[in-house]
Amino acid sequence: MKLTTAAERGRIPWMLRIATLALLSVTSLAACRTLQPEGTPDDAQADVAPAGTLESTTEGQSGAATTDAAERREPAATDSMDEGSEIDSAVPAGPPRAPEGELDGIPVGFTEDDLPYRGSPDAPIVVEEFSDYHCPFCARFATQTQLTLLERYVATGKVRFVFHEYPIISLHPTADRASVAARCVAEQGAEAYWRMHDALFERQTASTGAADPDAWLAELAVEMGADPNDYAACMTAGRADAIVANSVASTVARGYNGTPSFSITVPDTGKAYDFIGAQPVEDFSAWFDALLAGDEPPVPPTPEPPQLPYWASPEGLAPDPDRPGLTMAGNPFRGDADAPMTVIEFTDYQCPPCRAYALDAQPGVDQALVDTGKVRWVIKHLPLPEHPQSRVAAAAAVCAAEQNRYWEMSDQLFERVDEWSIDEPDSVLAELADAAGLDVPAFSTCLSGRRALEPVLTDVQDASGVAGSTPTFLVMVGGVGNVLTGNQSSEAMIKAIEAFAED
Repeated sequence: MKLTTAAERGRIPWMLRIATLALLSVTSLAACRTLQPEGTPDDAQADVAPAGTLESTTEGQSGAATTDAAERREPAATDSMDEGSEIDSAVPAGPPRAPEGELDGIPVGFTEDDLPYRGSPDAPIVVEEFSDYHCPFCARFATQTQLTLLERYVATGKVRFVFHEYPIISLHPTADRASVAARCVAEQGAEAYWRMHDALFERQTASTGAADPDAWLAELAVEMGADPNDYAACMTAGRADAIVANSVASTVARGYNGTPSFSITVPDTGKAYDFIGAQPVEDFSAWFDALLAGDEPPVPPTPEPPQLPYWASPEGLAPDPDRPGLTMAGNPFRGDADAPMTVIEFTDYQCPPCRAYALDAQPGVDQALVDTGKVRWVIKHLPLPEHPQSRVAAAAAVCAAEQNRYWEMSDQLFERVDEWSIDEPDSVLAELADAAGLDVPAFSTCLSGRRALEPVLTDVQDASGVAGSTPTFLVMVGGVGNVLTGNQSSEAMIKAIEAFAED
């Protein structure tokens, strides 16, 4: 992987980031990461867009930024691009206080700045881990790789691990609650904290799927030995929320935008290195052994530059001569195919912000940008799990696209969402098809089969790690994509899109 400095981190073109998604199944470098529009300041939180973009933010329970005009899903994690870059401005964790006890024979305690650690206070290597309890790659590291590292390096006094809470709620919407719960358990001691920490990763699937996250976390905390009254008091007081918010802010300020990320420091020399992703045990061992010997860590080879996925490439975005109104990748589009900019919108027909944007803002955007030949607009479907009929609605739109009536059907779906959001929507969808000018028998035949669902499932797979909410817009300019999220006015959207054209 290419080495980057801390100043460069966060400025890798989106083209490269999205390309790694297609390579996820064959790469060993794996991390959950946020997506930043091109040019995001190095000290900005990665899932908060800079001024001039469309992501509107509010303060969530954890203090981390969340969008108030978009609906979220949990996409599959992407892999991170950076590995092993030395950083000049690392701010390491404070010195360790005396251990409070032991867990599995390993000393545990807190640093002077109240970060939990495990390992000898005198270890010659300090590894700061920036992690998210709902990131699958973080769980893989915690439940597999780290177990070996604890045995080889931590239990032997060679390495001390320090943990930073870094829930990326743009990818994992309830991960901040897990971090807050862990920090509330930490008030009852380092041993209790690390038991809770390990259990959260071991039971990640149950945690992410909990109908009532706070109730589930409270039960787990008690099971791990926490006093229920003290835990409840901490959760109510909000002390841990502030701790987690500060941890997220300090992590982002240090330039990290993916999990798991590691800063490996050698206290005797003051040198610090980035080590990004859930790497294999062998890679960690190679680094630790080199640093323990007083050598520099190994430099990984530079791979060939990745390519854009087909659906976002010029070839995939080209018009299909055999299917009017569709790209070669099978996505509906309107506007000049030779327009200098392309916007790829991920949408959900039962998502209220998507509906508001489509009905209120899109007409103005079309008039200013699409109809004038400046922008080509492409649609990809992202039905969210919490919207039970959104998938069949997307399939209905696919059936309409087969008759080159996608946009007419899309308007009907958004305008009459309350009518078809029922347990058996097929008859209502047929009425909408008739209103959109479709051949209704052909539409019904299409909708009753599997064929219409396949493009929807493909779109969902394509969105993994790219679109964490709906609506999400990818503004493609010169092979680089810029991410915008949320329902905004037509004026704000036009301004943001034109700003990218000027960069």
